Amino acid sequence: MKRNLYKKIKIGMTENEVRLNWGEPEQIVSKNVNGSDKVWIYKPHWKFKNLLYFKNGILIGGDPNPENIF
Repeated sequence: MKRNLYKKIKIGMTENEVRLNWGEPEQIVSKNVNGSDKVWIYKPHWKFKNLLYFKNGILIGGDPNPENIF
């Protein structure tokens, strides 16, 4: 699936909703980071990456904050 990181995502979305908006992440890490149980890693540009934090399949945050990215 083609990625479109310009589509808006929001806290509270399910993994499937994020996948429909942004496509598949480059990497998924299962570990506890910032209260999450899973971290999705997107690399839209060689200089930085976007981290999305999920807890029980729900988006709980990101670095940078996914609601302020675009």
